[in-house]
Amino acid sequence: WSQSSRLGPAEDFWVRLPESPKQRCRGRPPRPPSAESQGSRRPPRLPTLGRSRSNSRGSDRNENQDRNQDVHSVSRHSFSRHSVSRHSVSSQGARPKKQRRPASQQQRTREEQKEWTTPPLRELIPGEVRSKVLGLAGKGSALIIEMLWSTSAYLPAHNGGLKYKEVASNLKELMEGRISRGFPLPVLTIDEPVPIKKRVAGIYDRYSEWERSFGLVASNSSYSYAAPSRVGAFEVHLVQGSWDAQLCAAGPLPKDQTHRGPPVSGSLGILCSACALRHSESAPSQKEQRMSSEQAKEYEKQMQQQHSLLHSKLWTRRWPGLRFLVGRIGAILIRPVPDVARPVSMRKVDFKKRSSPLLERFNFAFSRKAISLPPDPVQAIRQELAALDCPAAKGWFITVDEGPEILCRCGGGSHRLEVAQVLGILQSLGFDDSAFHSFCLAQKGSWKGQGVNEFIAHFLKLEMQHTLDQKQEEHARETSRRKAQEELAYQHLNMTQQGHLTEQDEICKEYKKSFEDSHAEAERIYVTLCLFLVRRLPSHGFDLRRLDSGEATAEEAAQVVAEALKLNDERRQKWSGWYQEVESWKRNDSEEELAIFESILSQRPDIAEMLAYKENEEQRLEQDIQSFELKMHQAYPKPEFYQGRINNLKDTFLRLLADYNQTVAGEASR
Repeated sequence: WSQSSRLGPAEDFWVRLPESPKQRCRGRPPRPPSAESQGSRRPPRLPTLGRSRSNSRGSDRNENQDRNQDVHSVSRHSFSRHSVSRHSVSSQGARPKKQRRPASQQQRTREEQKEWTTPPLRELIPGEVRSKVLGLAGKGSALIIEMLWSTSAYLPAHNGGLKYKEVASNLKELMEGRISRGFPLPVLTIDEPVPIKKRVAGIYDRYSEWERSFGLVASNSSYSYAAPSRVGAFEVHLVQGSWDAQLCAAGPLPKDQTHRGPPVSGSLGILCSACALRHSESAPSQKEQRMSSEQAKEYEKQMQQQHSLLHSKLWTRRWPGLRFLVGRIGAILIRPVPDVARPVSMRKVDFKKRSSPLLERFNFAFSRKAISLPPDPVQAIRQELAALDCPAAKGWFITVDEGPEILCRCGGGSHRLEVAQVLGILQSLGFDDSAFHSFCLAQKGSWKGQGVNEFIAHFLKLEMQHTLDQKQEEHARETSRRKAQEELAYQHLNMTQQGHLTEQDEICKEYKKSFEDSHAEAERIYVTLCLFLVRRLPSHGFDLRRLDSGEATAEEAAQVVAEALKLNDERRQKWSGWYQEVESWKRNDSEEELAIFESILSQRPDIAEMLAYKENEEQRLEQDIQSFELKMHQAYPKPEFYQGRINNLKDTFLRLLADYNQTVAGEASR
């Protein structure tokens, strides 16, 4: 246990400290051991300067733990024990130091209990000092630093209290902004000697258990008859009324025991004074008695000003570790969690009735077109000759004056048409070109000045009648085939149009009905979400039977959530002061502040549990709400699915329409 494990004042209504014979005669100076006792006991071994004078194994462990702390360099001559009374104890015949054996389990248990067998708080703090501390604190909470340095030239290491002032200033700086019961905790100092009327009992520091056992000179006395001194004190007192004994780290107790008294901090955590006394060797074994009403009132009055000694340099001979000290202060000062049910992370979730997105409909409209028929053979020749006509378009007329190669001349007389050009047209249409060449040589003279179309028609009728009949039959068959194809394509397209229009209407009706059914399912999921949010609130007291059975509408569920949010806000207002108080003990994210806050959480698991729950709760809430919203979104039909079905009908109709247009244009394969 650390230096803060000094027991509180002996209050008759909650703890009774046993009184040893040494304490009963505290006002008289201790007598040296008698010869009989010297003969029956191991002769005392005088300690040397600069070496620990503890004869306990636990002290060696404590010394190793404190090596890393800042050790004060004050000379201990003012507390010298090399007085006449000390040297009167003979050291002759002292046996040589033997090697220590490993401590047994029973010895280790006794070492752990040794911290509870040390004198109570009244040895370290006289009544005058305690009255001064309580008077300076007043009715509120306060951190009070009692420091007393020497101005004597024999103690140059005190240096006018420079180290004392520096440590106190650093502690004040660390305490800035910390809140206790909604107000900053004042840090006060006592840097003047406190007048003490009665003789002060000697203080045996943590390394003087050997001297205490033999009643030798106390640590703060120069010699046996000298008055004890408080020079070198750097005592940190905490006066507060916010700590609850139920926060005791001892945990649940048997039915015949209760948590009582101011806080006592040590290796087991922060214990109440009653549990601290139970851990001592001198703890009363009898069953605790219930307090009377007068004792309960007196106990409540005493708990309004709980006095704790957090650090004593007179006892530890060490400067305090400020980070751990501030963490210990925070663990004591931060109030217990409010006695009302905790607020939870909640927020309002609206349910909006979705309107179904409109589907893009296709009209499937088309018009019947005139079929493109193949031309008559004679008409085809005329079209080809017309294409060869001059820009004036005055027609071609047979001529005999230009020679046998020229068949005709245009009506304007400026253009000529050769026989070879006409032969190419006849040959492309499947007629015999050699027969036409012979016909031109024989009949050209008699057709002078007549039109070339009549000349060629006479040739076809006279020389190519059989071939012409075949061509006309082929033309008739092709015309009939194209008309039949157009009729078939038109009827197929028309039937497809009517079927697709009907199917498109069915798809739209199915989509609308599915959306309406999905809206009811989404509303049911929303009611389940509201039920989940309300049940997150502990001890809400709402009637959730309609929500649980699924009979409630979205409006009813939203109303219950609104009432739960109102109740949660009322609780949050009651908890806001507590959260603000906790957050004030972590001023920023620096390494020092994090170390202090971690020290607080390690001593106050109730705070750590609440902060961990609050940190993870908001993230879990958003994840749960998003999960419900995703389910509501998935409950609705996907318009892309129904629109895709309509698009498939559209693509099928457009392919048939393209085939029909190709058939009408005469481009379909034969």
